Amino acid sequence: MLGWLVWRSDAEPDEPRYRGRSLTWWLGQYTRPFRNARSLQEIQSFDFESMFRETSEAVKAIGTNSIPLLLRYLQARDSRYKSGWLIVAGGLRRGHAYTASEKHHIAQAGFMILQKDALPAIPALIELTHHKDSEVRFRALQSLFFIIPADTKQLVPIIVSFAHDPDAGNRRKAADHMSLMLPLLSEQDVREMNVYGAFPMLERERTNHPVRGPLASPVH
Repeated sequence: MLGWLVWRSDAEPDEPRYRGRSLTWWLGQYTRPFRNARSLQEIQSFDFESMFRETSEAVKAIGTNSIPLLLRYLQARDSRYKSGWLIVAGGLRRGHAYTASEKHHIAQAGFMILQKDALPAIPALIELTHHKDSEVRFRALQSLFFIIPADTKQLVPIIVSFAHDPDAGNRRKAADHMSLMLPLLSEQDVREMNVYGAFPMLERERTNHPVRGPLASPVH
């Protein structure tokens, strides 16, 4: 009975659907394609290309209607009772019984597929970068990377703000993400956005390992 109640409480009856399947179902298949496999034969015969194509089609067809659910899933947490039941249930779980971790992957996969189609989610994601949960903050930042990867004017200041994040892991990961953005920036961009002030280790790395590109000094 407890397991049934947890399963029911995890359902999303109001979520958008495509071809009779919920958004969670489509993205659940995408992130864990063998979730419901019952035999080795099913795994061996699985058509990955078709599944990825159909999921992308479904998510893009649902479009911005998927954003509220994806934002909720980014912040998902399992209650103590639900966590215990999911551990006991193990591989027997079906349908809507997704762990918080699985929902996080579902949300990020949704933003990865939508990309620029998820632009209306940007204000909410920026707000989530200030969430009290350090993991939610960074998942929000990663989702922004999927939506506006080359928009340095908008994305870099958000990454720079993570240099002051209370969580050391977030600060370290933000520096790694910033290093990926550096080739897209000019020297003026770096100065104006105070990139090296926020991440001095990146300036030291550039000094020790100079590179060609927008940040490289001109050759006279």
